Amino acid sequence: MKKITILKEELIEILAVLDKFPDVEKIDVGYDNNSGIGYILNISFPYVVNGVATTQTVEITGVDQW
Repeated sequence: MKKITILKEELIEILAVLDKFPDVEKIDVGYDNNSGIGYILNISFPYVVNGVATTQTVEITGVDQW
């Protein structure tokens, strides 16, 4: 099992995003720290828009927060 550390403010941001998508029941968490400087944290989830199945990806922490 892989482990990542999520800051409280990141968890609050994730919950704020999920509040805008009340039908979403599960998310995938993406974590990339290959830059050597900081990390990128995002969430992805399936969502239907106008009858079309899509995958929505929302950046929670990115290079602008380094």
